[in-house]
Amino acid sequence: MLCAVCGRAARGRCSLCGSAYYCSETCQLLDWFEDHAAHCRAQEEGSRDDGAAWEPPETPPRTPTVRPAVAADDVRPPEADAAVERWRQSLSGLAEELFDEDDLEDLADLEVLLVSAEEMTGSGRPRCELASFGPRPVLLTAPHCLALLRDGQSPHLVEKHTVEIATGIARHLEGSCLAWSALERRRTELLWRLSKRVNEERGRLDIRNGHLLDPRNRDPNFLATSELQTNSWFQQMLRASQAWSFKFGPDLEALHVDVHGCQDPPNTPSHLTVGLGAMCFHASDLGDTDGYENAMCFGHALCKELGQVLAKAEALQALRPRAALVRLAAPGPEDDHCPRFSGAWRGGRHTQSQQAILANFTHAVQLELSKALRGILATDEVLLSGFASALRAAWVQAKSAKAAAACCCAAKDEGVEVTAYAIGERFQGSTQKQYAICIRKKEQLDQLGMDVKHRLGRLVVVAIRRGGAVDRANLVAAQLCCRCVAQCLYHQVNDVIVDINGATLDTGMVAECKSALVLNVKFLRREHFRPGAASQERILPTRS
Repeated sequence: MLCAVCGRAARGRCSLCGSAYYCSETCQLLDWFEDHAAHCRAQEEGSRDDGAAWEPPETPPRTPTVRPAVAADDVRPPEADAAVERWRQSLSGLAEELFDEDDLEDLADLEVLLVSAEEMTGSGRPRCELASFGPRPVLLTAPHCLALLRDGQSPHLVEKHTVEIATGIARHLEGSCLAWSALERRRTELLWRLSKRVNEERGRLDIRNGHLLDPRNRDPNFLATSELQTNSWFQQMLRASQAWSFKFGPDLEALHVDVHGCQDPPNTPSHLTVGLGAMCFHASDLGDTDGYENAMCFGHALCKELGQVLAKAEALQALRPRAALVRLAAPGPEDDHCPRFSGAWRGGRHTQSQQAILANFTHAVQLELSKALRGILATDEVLLSGFASALRAAWVQAKSAKAAAACCCAAKDEGVEVTAYAIGERFQGSTQKQYAICIRKKEQLDQLGMDVKHRLGRLVVVAIRRGGAVDRANLVAAQLCCRCVAQCLYHQVNDVIVDINGATLDTGMVAECKSALVLNVKFLRREHFRPGAASQERILPTRS
C-alpha cells in the first residue's frame, strides 16, 4: 500500500477507519487536518447508527509534514493554458531538429519524465516535496534548485548545491525541507540542456536559453499576491505552520531559512549575505519599532554566529577569493527600497521569506551563499553541522533577547539613581566615537548597579545606582582624573555598550556580566561631547 499523502510505501494506517494508509505520523497529521477527520467522523456516525462499538480517535500525530493543495497546479488563468499549449507544441517538434546521439538519448529520457509529470499533475500531486527530518518548527527552502521562468524577465538560473545544503541543515536541526522533487529537477535539467542545443542547431545564439522550460513551474521566490492561494509552495508552507501551531500552541516561534546561491566575490561583497528584508519590512509596515529591533537583533546574532563558524573552519583555507565572510542586508526603519539579497520584494511580489511571514513564521531569513562556499558546505559535513548549529544558536539568542524585559545585571535592590558618569579612555584604533572603561567587581555576586535595555543586539544604559560596581568605577576614575593632566571623557546615560570582554551581542555581554570579575567595557557615545576637564556634577538624588 502507498501513503495517501506522499505516495511512498505505507508503514501503517488510520486506527479509526482503517481505510487510509500513511508512511509516517507526519503525513497522517496533515491528512487529518485536510479532509480525513471529516471522513472518520462520518464513519463514526455510521458506526453509532449500527450500534457498533466506537472508540475516540487517537491524538493526531505531531510530526508536521503537509500535503499541498491539489488546486495549486490546476487553477490557472486562460493565458497560462495558452502558454502551456505553445510549450507542448515546441516540444513535439524537437525530434525533427536534433540528430546527435546524446541529444536523442536526452529526448528519450525527457519523454518518460514528461509522462510521469502529467500523471502527477492529473492526480493532484505537486512538483515540490516537503521532507520532514524531525518535529522541530524549522523550515528550510531551496526554490532555485532548478531553472525557472520569471514573468517578463530572463530565466532564473539553477543555484547549484542549494537543495543539498538546505536538506542537510534541516536534518541537523530536526526540521523540514521544502524543495522541488528529484523528478522535476531532472526534467528541468533536460529541458534546459535541449533548449541550448536547439538554439545552437538553429544558429540563434542571441535567443536566451531556457525557452523550453515548463511555464507551469512558477518561481516560488517571485510570486504575485494573486498566486499565493493556489501555489503549492506557499500552501505547503502555510500548512506546516498550522500543523506546528496545533502541536506547540498558537504562540509558537517558528524559523524559516531560505537558501540561495550567488556569485563569488568581488561580484558579491561577501561569501555569505544574511537577508532580513522580510522581517524588517513587515515590522515597518505595521509601525512596530520593537519588531524591527527584534529583527535586527536576529540579524546581528546570525552574522556573529555564522561568521565565527566560517572563520574557524579549516575548510575555509580553500575559500577563494579572499573577501568578507558575512554581511547583513536589511532595509532601514524608514526605507522602502529593497537592498540586494535582502530577501524582500515590493510592488505585489513575495519572496519565500516574505511568504513565511505571511504564514506566521516569527523568524525568516534569506541566506545567499557564494559558489565557493556552497561547494564547501555541500562536501564538508562537519562544517555543515556547525553552520546549522550557528543558525540554531542565533535563533535562540534572538528569542531570548525578545523575551528579555531587562538585563539580568540590573540592580535588584532599591537605591539612589545617579547620572551615569563613567570616566573612560579613548579606545585606540577606532575611527568611531568609541571609548573603554574597566569595571571590577568585589566578588562574582557583586551587583553592577546598572540598569540597561536591549536594543538591536546591544545594551543601552538606562540608569546607574549608587553603591554598585559601576558607580565605584566612576568614583575611582574621577579621582584619577583629578591627578592627571590628560584630557578625560565622560560616559553618560543612554550610551550604548557594544563590547564586554570580547562579547559583542547583548546576550553574550549579559553572560560576561554574570560570570566575570573584571569587565572591560567598550561603549559608544550617542550625543555630541567635548573632551575637557570633568565636573563631578550629579543630579539630585531621587528614590527609585
